[in-house]
Amino acid sequence: ERFDGLFLNVAQQSQGIEPLLGHFFGFLRRKTDFFAGASQSTVEDLILKIVRKEAEKSKLTQQQKKAQNDLEDKKRKERIEKKKREEAEAIKKEKEELKKKQEKNDNKPAKESIPEDDVMELSPDGSFDTSTVPTKSNKNDNKEDNKEDNKEDNK
Repeated sequence: ERFDGLFLNVAQQSQGIEPLLGHFFGFLRRKTDFFAGASQSTVEDLILKIVRKEAEKSKLTQQQKKAQNDLEDKKRKERIEKKKREEAEAIKKEKEELKKKQEKNDNKPAKESIPEDDVMELSPDGSFDTSTVPTKSNKNDNKEDNKEDNKEDNK
């Protein structure tokens, strides 16, 4: 990891893995005794040993990433399922509360209807006929008149 920046730069300039390896082994050939100091089979064995070691590391890294992704997927699915259960419970609770309210309303007496004398009707020409609708003051007067009539009837 110490040389990652350097190798990344060389890899980008090489424009591929095969040219990168060619440049690296060319460097070893020109600047070291890597090829001259050992037999070809020794060189090949060393290269294969390093390649196999790095391939195993890569395999382990991929397995760890897959395990991590699987764990994250499992947690995400559990969160989604939990949210769905909570939403379903909330809906169920709301329905129960609505049902209770409806039951309470069903048990309440019906609301009083509007007295007919408070209803304005349309006249034949389509306008409202307000002359027949008592005003509040007229209603109170009518109530007082009715009380007086009742008193006289009782006498």
